Amino acid sequence: MIQITEIEKDIFKYIEQGKYRKPATLLSDLLKRLEFTQIDSFVDLLSLVLKTEKSPKIARAFNYLNQKIKDTSKLYEIELRFIKKHLLIDGERLIDSFFGTLESGFEIVKGRIFLTNYRIIASGFQKEKVNPQSGALATPKSVISLAATIAKEYKVGKSYIKLLKGIKKSMNFGFYSVNQIQYGSYYPLSYPDEIDVSAQSLKYSTKISYMLDNERVFSSIEIQITRKRLSNETHEEFQANLVKSYKLIKKTLKDSASVQNELIIINMAKISDIGTHLGIFFKKNPGKAWTAKAILSRVDELNLTNNVKQEVTEKKILETLDRLYNEGFIDRTIHENQFFYLL
Repeated sequence: MIQITEIEKDIFKYIEQGKYRKPATLLSDLLKRLEFTQIDSFVDLLSLVLKTEKSPKIARAFNYLNQKIKDTSKLYEIELRFIKKHLLIDGERLIDSFFGTLESGFEIVKGRIFLTNYRIIASGFQKEKVNPQSGALATPKSVISLAATIAKEYKVGKSYIKLLKGIKKSMNFGFYSVNQIQYGSYYPLSYPDEIDVSAQSLKYSTKISYMLDNERVFSSIEIQITRKRLSNETHEEFQANLVKSYKLIKKTLKDSASVQNELIIINMAKISDIGTHLGIFFKKNPGKAWTAKAILSRVDELNLTNNVKQEVTEKKILETLDRLYNEGFIDRTIHENQFFYLL
């Protein structure tokens, strides 16, 4: 049996040196040699690694290396347990999962698709779309025109890639900031529109928002999900599973309006790295109003990581509270010349 603890020491040694490829390689090699009885230990290690500063790069490299793993059943079981144990947040539950492809306006992910009541998690090989002329983003349904954005930002390829990364960060960060883990791509189920199911795939449109030059841009993108036929599935089994998965996705998209209040708290992360934590704090203290100073005195209840906690000041909390108020996430009242904030 493989000694995971020894490999764990090497992984964190390289992370302390600021490296991400070597930890990803060690994780991938460990996964290949892992016995099924060690899966729970492995997912616990993966969780610890993905809470470090190099988490996004390690996760991306790890998924890239896993393309070469022949035992996809082991990989699928590891991801399934990892998501159930470490990735789902309060109130989130797993509804369905399968092998397939997710294609959005700015990337293609080939691997595993996990559907929850809050989001779609796509893990596997990620490939960014780099040509804005090929329909990389749909026309935004907002005051700000995407044509102007393209004219301003897409003059060179690097600017376009930078913008795509900004969009992905905006979409992922809400969930990422809650449990400090980013694994694959996250697609919130907010505001779905034009759901279309065919014999091959399911398509729908959704609105996203992201920051561009300190201004919030609202845009509409199209997402297409295709379920893959497994080698051990008969044609009849595949068709039945296909219909089942697409029905579950369609129903979950339509039901997503009922979880918008939960998603609002998650999306507070777009305001700052403590935005979601403040939202959770307000939710746990219903009906109460707080000053920035009072929240700072109970900073331990925000469950921040050590590096974020060390940088938190009353001024930073106040700035975040004001931005949350101005964006319409929370309410504000004044009493004895002090601002009090509440959900």
